[in-house]
Amino acid sequence: MGIRRVLVAALAAVVASVVAVAVAPQPAAADGPVYLELIWIRCQNDTGDWGSDEIWVEVNGTAAGFFEDFDVRERRDFVERMFFYPRQQMLAESVTVTVWEKDEAPIWPYDWDLQGRFTVNQNLVNTGEHEGYAFDDGEYIVRYRVVGAA
Repeated sequence: MGIRRVLVAALAAVVASVVAVAVAPQPAAADGPVYLELIWIRCQNDTGDWGSDEIWVEVNGTAAGFFEDFDVRERRDFVERMFFYPRQQMLAESVTVTVWEKDEAPIWPYDWDLQGRFTVNQNLVNTGEHEGYAFDDGEYIVRYRVVGAA
């Protein structure tokens, strides 16, 4: 009879957990446009080439940031300025963030190396800050959030 009580208690705990998850409040979905906001980028490990890295960040091919003289353990904030838009409307269910590093060439054009890319989905709207990782060559972490129009 003792095992029966343990099994009933365990089943009750499982049912209670499932019910708690099912009725937990979900993040509010956005009623209007949804935006990706890039907050900062941090260099965990550079590309290994001589000198500092120069980093270019894009969202679906649109410039979001450019950072010169980037070294290991540095963190840089994204700032909106001419031609660079760290806050961009998400026109699709998901967008791709791509991080590039410029290799110094003797003259223009420069040679850009892919550092990595990651996808951000609209289902993250109003769920706080998140991180994306570009670890193909160097190691760059991008902090971002997805927000509804405010």
